Amino acid sequence: MVVLPEIATDSMPGPDKSQAIASATIAEGALRRLLLALWQRTRLDWGFVTDRLSTTFRQERWLGSSERRFVAETLYGMVRHVRRLDEALAAGGARAGQPSDVDRLLAYLVLEGGVAIDEVARARPGIDWRAVAAIDEQVARIRDASRRIALSCSLPDWIAALLVDEHGAEAEPLARALNDRAPMTVRANLLVGDAAALAERLTRDGITTTPGRHCATALHVETRTNLFGLEAFKAGAFEAQDEGSQLLAELVAPPPRSRVVDYCAGAGGKTLALAAAMANRGRIVACDVDERKLGELRRRARRAGATTVQAVGLDDRSYPPVPLSARREIVLSD
Repeated sequence: MVVLPEIATDSMPGPDKSQAIASATIAEGALRRLLLALWQRTRLDWGFVTDRLSTTFRQERWLGSSERRFVAETLYGMVRHVRRLDEALAAGGARAGQPSDVDRLLAYLVLEGGVAIDEVARARPGIDWRAVAAIDEQVARIRDASRRIALSCSLPDWIAALLVDEHGAEAEPLARALNDRAPMTVRANLLVGDAAALAERLTRDGITTTPGRHCATALHVETRTNLFGLEAFKAGAFEAQDEGSQLLAELVAPPPRSRVVDYCAGAGGKTLALAAAMANRGRIVACDVDERKLGELRRRARRAGATTVQAVGLDDRSYPPVPLSARREIVLSD
């Protein structure tokens, strides 16, 4: 077991505990090393953050619930705000080119974590951290709407320009909404039980949920907890999946005994939703070029009890693994 002597938070109330963890991350330590390793692996391939966190939390048993929440929110936040962070560091005089990942992490804590600027400045001299903290005010003065949205919401220039062209004055609030922290939503695995049964099971674990607006399988989780440590998750009763993805699978609505091909299946969120909707009757061929994602799909399918899923790796020479003329075939593409 790894002990974090710099964090003694057990007796603290929630806000103070979060502040202490954020402050402790300014200095070199186990938590900062873990965050930087996760960030660097994520930046290499922009893989699924949820799956990466789940694997890390299973391996790093020394992390308490508060530390796990901090790691997850910080990693997701850095992914959402990376361009804004780089712009802030440039304003603070960071050396030209690629900023260091340590400085990116500290910039995120300054902008989002409420850490003391003077504390960061002592730990990382050479950057004007007050200028970093003032980046949002600086960007807000940019008159060009596309440029302002791209920097404030960390969007590619072309997406920001498209939003302005298509939505006009609504583009900026829309971009900010897209960049907000997403609600934690799970999909009840119908192979195990419906959403009502899952809600009751989670309630017994002290977790509050509300039904989704559009999908009968969706539950929004209101209680902040490590979902991946719950017995319901280990038993395959649910998967973390946003309601939009659930809705796409629901709209396809394959009847039992269908043959479905899911191209670009990735780690299989929609594949598993379709397998559950088909009540494990029929066949789903899940295809992707990334064998690591397919490996995660196979693990998730075993946990979910989805026995009709076949994961198939593709390359440039691959042909469709199922004849496109097959009867009752539905093709789902992300």
